[in-house]
Amino acid sequence: MSNERGVALVVVLLVIALLSITTVEFGFSAQVYTHMARNSLNGLQANLLARSGINLGEAVLGFDEDPQVDAFSEEWCPAPTEDSCEIDATQFGLPPNMLLRIEIFDESGKLNLNLTKPRNQNEYASKLEDPTRFLLFDMWRMAFERLLENEGVDPDAALRLYEYWETQIEAALGSGEDDALELEDEEEADLDDEDEDDEPAGSRIFATLDFATLDDANAVIGLPSEQLRRLRRVLTAAAGVTRVNANTAPREVLLAIIGDEGLVEDIIARRLDLPMQTSEITSLVPPVSVGEGIPDPRRMLHGRSNIFRIAASGVVNPNPVTGRGGIGRSASLLVRRRQSRIANVGREASIAWTFTRLDWQKEGGALLFEERRDDEDRPTSIERDSRFF
Repeated sequence: MSNERGVALVVVLLVIALLSITTVEFGFSAQVYTHMARNSLNGLQANLLARSGINLGEAVLGFDEDPQVDAFSEEWCPAPTEDSCEIDATQFGLPPNMLLRIEIFDESGKLNLNLTKPRNQNEYASKLEDPTRFLLFDMWRMAFERLLENEGVDPDAALRLYEYWETQIEAALGSGEDDALELEDEEEADLDDEDEDDEPAGSRIFATLDFATLDDANAVIGLPSEQLRRLRRVLTAAAGVTRVNANTAPREVLLAIIGDEGLVEDIIARRLDLPMQTSEITSLVPPVSVGEGIPDPRRMLHGRSNIFRIAASGVVNPNPVTGRGGIGRSASLLVRRRQSRIANVGREASIAWTFTRLDWQKEGGALLFEERRDDEDRPTSIERDSRFF
């Protein structure tokens, strides 16, 4: 018979080893699940923090007391820059383990691609009647082409856009969805502020052709992602942007419209000191004849805005020493702001605003907290803005 003494000890040791491995694995899994639950909670907190930043940005926009002009140099903006309004959220008593950064950008300061097509049947019929006639959408097209040229973008992108408009308009009018074409003389645009919510007669079918977003437009113009990223800061497809606010527009947009670099720098210098009324802007810009190949900028500029983009980034549990790391979330909201008045007893009526949310986007990461690099790699606020589109 073989000697079986010691087998029980081996079995006991094997059982103990298996139990130890199971215990260690269970403890490790419990630790992983704990970290996952904590990160999920931090992510939810960061997401809600970013959404709160959006609400705070709307509240800041509501402090605007001058409905006749819109600029980042107004009193409602706590930290104006040349291209945006920055809001330091630390003054609002955030917990020590949370960071929040907010920026407000003006969508009305960009060139709207939807303006490069005829506004209504009258404009379209006028162009068919006399192709040499220079209309308002021709001015926007010239500005768009100048902008592409200045940014080093393929000019064929503009041709692809115009061909698309022609195809879509002909198809829409051929379907019989609107009234017959009526030829009327193009009225001179009023250089004062106009009610931009009023829809020109016969323009309903043309409005339905508008792009909803810049990404939709890029499906037609076909720009590479890098070029589109650069152009997001100067182009838009937001509905309701009918003129460019010279108080907030990037210098590239103003240069594409005005064509005079010295005048553009003068406008930027003036608006940093004091917002300009529409009448002041039109008085600064001289009328330009079409024969010189430059669109008359007085019909394309004003001093007010009605569509803004609010961006916010929230961070939870960053490194208390370096301020980096943690769980970050970002959100972006496109909002339309309209004026209303509230009558107050015993004093003058105060200005109030109504906000309509048009487009909401959210992303992972704290985009507004990205570390700025030195020299030419240093991202600007404009580049951070482009990440939200």
